[in-house]
Amino acid sequence: MIKLISRNAKNDNGFRPQERAKFDSNETLVSMNKLIQLLEECGVASRPVFGSLLGLIREGKLIGHDKDADIGIDISLYEKYRDWE
Repeated sequence: MIKLISRNAKNDNGFRPQERAKFDSNETLVSMNKLIQLLEECGVASRPVFGSLLGLIREGKLIGHDKDADIGIDISLYEKYRDWE
């Protein structure tokens, strides 16, 4: 079955498809750095991992076609803080 969607229809997130923000890898890299600094100030060591780390090593920036940011922390911290509010 084919579902037809009008141009004014909203998706499950409440956005119309044309309203989606364009991914900005430079802005994402700035946000990643801010988050890593904030985590460090809280005593949580973190670093870029997976595709984010690969792009930073290969190109000195996030991979152009990648649309997310990957930050890793030590799994023991998750166990320590998972129920923390």
